[in-house]
Amino acid sequence: MLCKVLVLGAVLTGASAFAQTDANDPVERSMRFVDQSLKATELYNSGKTDQSLEIFQELLARDQVLDEDGYVAFSVGDCLAVLKRIDQAKAAYELAGRLHPDLGPQAVQRIIELSLAGEITDDLINSLRSAAGVEDQSRYLANLQLGRALEKRARTLLMEAVSAFQTACGPDSTIFETPNFTTVKKLADDLDADVTKMEKRWGKPGQPLGTSLQTVSTSQKVSIVVEEQSKAEAGGNSSTTYQVTIDKDGKTQITAEGQPVKLTDAQQNLIKNHQQRINEILAEAAKEKK
Repeated sequence: MLCKVLVLGAVLTGASAFAQTDANDPVERSMRFVDQSLKATELYNSGKTDQSLEIFQELLARDQVLDEDGYVAFSVGDCLAVLKRIDQAKAAYELAGRLHPDLGPQAVQRIIELSLAGEITDDLINSLRSAAGVEDQSRYLANLQLGRALEKRARTLLMEAVSAFQTACGPDSTIFETPNFTTVKKLADDLDADVTKMEKRWGKPGQPLGTSLQTVSTSQKVSIVVEEQSKAEAGGNSSTTYQVTIDKDGKTQITAEGQPVKLTDAQQNLIKNHQQRINEILAEAAKEKK
């Protein structure tokens, strides 16, 4: 049902031949409901969401009693979510959950996903914390969602901190050269890139929750090797030559003037994260030139 693939069976075969002229006839009414559901589904799958929504809403208003499995009620929410009418989509999922209690858990998950895509509120975080503390099978998903919410909140707070520093000190302040500000700005930029990348891997509203996580194609990975790089030392004319290579295991190996430089695990991770971001920038630039 959630994939918007409607299997109607052989009942559609010869439907027009058996249609009754009386629109109130139960058989005719049921056949019309099935036919219109199929039409709305095809429109949804072809990207004509506005037209699909109109039909689903009409069916729900007129023939709600025929929507025995909640497909139409749930589809109204899916259409509204795709159209970015978030508040209306949440209300539609809530209605679907009330009308069809067996769909309640799925409706709740749809609403949470819509909330995670927007501004992270205290109410959402508190709700996810409560769900994450429950000892049942739903705990894993709740913790995953809580992690996403907290990560996005951290990004917002770090970006706000950077903005506050900049506003307080002005563009000519030397604070922008201090290690403290540089670290905060770097953390904000890195976390922003990580959150943006991670959110792209989650499914869009209307897709099955179980298949929402997408994997990155290995064919898009790029290996960057910096053979030599010279950097002038501050306050002097001398320079240090670094040789940076990446081995087959993805570890960064650095030498300075021929002498190996030992990197901590944290430094390895920082270099790896920045390399991934550089790869993405180069991939985007290459795509734009095509």
